[in-house]
Amino acid sequence: MKYYIGWDVGAWKCGKAKDDSCDSIVIMDEQSILGFHRDNIGALVRRLYDTEAAARPRMLIDEWFRLCGSGTSKIGYQPDAEYHIAIDTPLGWPRDFGLLLKHQVPASWTFQPHATNLNNSLLYRYTEREKLRSGLSVIVDSIGSQSAKGILLLELLNANDEQWGVWKRDNITLIETYPKASLVRAGFVDWMISLELKQNLTESFRVKISKKDEKPVRYGNVTAISEDVFDAAVCACVARAHATGSPTLVSPTSDDPTDYKSEGWIFYPDQPEAIADQSVADKHKVSTCGESVSTFHEALVAFRQHVTDKQARRLSIK
Repeated sequence: MKYYIGWDVGAWKCGKAKDDSCDSIVIMDEQSILGFHRDNIGALVRRLYDTEAAARPRMLIDEWFRLCGSGTSKIGYQPDAEYHIAIDTPLGWPRDFGLLLKHQVPASWTFQPHATNLNNSLLYRYTEREKLRSGLSVIVDSIGSQSAKGILLLELLNANDEQWGVWKRDNITLIETYPKASLVRAGFVDWMISLELKQNLTESFRVKISKKDEKPVRYGNVTAISEDVFDAAVCACVARAHATGSPTLVSPTSDDPTDYKSEGWIFYPDQPEAIADQSVADKHKVSTCGESVSTFHEALVAFRQHVTDKQARRLSIK
């Protein structure tokens, strides 16, 4: 049996209000989404730290399956199963930045004052600079907290990275991905839609409904899919694609310099981008996380419509 798990990583002090960034986990099998969980899992990481090293893989899977609800709590860890985990956070830092921390000046570093930050190897990794040509930097952007949590998990599991960007411990395989890189590729979105993952992913949230500066502040209840759970479901689909080999993902080849292996790798669909402007895919929450959407399948269809509408408006303006 194979299970595909997506983890959208939140900061160490993340909260679970609807518009907060928070740890989210989605578990799939070959047919469906079995369950999901959204809350800070920092305490679980701490318990993993306090657990004997040999027992950590079983504990991690047992706890994640328990957290994800009735569909997974009775399954738990199985020695003869495979667990493929795709994580949305940097699982490595720029090699040249690491050298700098060791008081070494990178021999091949170049800097052009008028170039973008993306070209600076102190700030961005090879996989971001040369392959994805975008992404978030643990140096520039506010994702160091999330990255530290993801890297700590690899270390606690004593996961082996014999293959560039792929960490393994027993029957657990872990990779890094970036959901936005999947959402800008229409072919991958269509493939996710074709899976017809129609399990309910909504939660009830208490949110502010008062107008700006209105006193007293008023609250109301909404039932919706959070953006974090949506992203975790995309991660789970990437885990499935990596495990099965279809759709194909961008992976390291013999042409890539192994000097950067310590930085890790971002796995994303090996398809041309269908959306020229990343910002089109960035602002989808109103469509995918509205109260009229309850399943991942519906959210993907809403995302497709969001992109179509955005592109049509841009063409009309031109």
